[in-house]
Amino acid sequence: MFDVEEIWNCNEKMIKTTGLKIEESDLVFDDFKTELKKIRRPKNPNSTVGRPSKLSDKEIFIMLMIFIRHYNTYELLSVLFSIDASNVKRWIDDAHLALGKVLVKKNFAHLLLINHEMLSKSALESWEKSILMDLNSLSEDQKMS
Repeated sequence: MFDVEEIWNCNEKMIKTTGLKIEESDLVFDDFKTELKKIRRPKNPNSTVGRPSKLSDKEIFIMLMIFIRHYNTYELLSVLFSIDASNVKRWIDDAHLALGKVLVKKNFAHLLLINHEMLSKSALESWEKSILMDLNSLSEDQKMS
């Protein structure tokens, strides 16, 4: 596996890997960790069911950003992060939801590709969905010109 801290501490590597500057990542990361814990938390907080994650929150964030920026396969990410592909998919799904909520709050929603079916089923408030749709439209308009 590659050194996540080396990527996180080098602005050039961070941009190449994730598309974000270190400052942008730092701005989003704390809220991302909070949202991810809300999504992944067991229904009973005292429960010991399940195994502890092999990945840190930072590794999950980097893995998600690599997936979003480069759209790697789950299999390639499983090799890079030394976990099996089913765990990659599970983390990507949960992390994507957590990041979407953070990006809306931080007005970085234009960085996220919108899946309209998932958006309609999400627990976002209607105003948050509206902002995401507007930002997505603006983003698509800029790509066309």
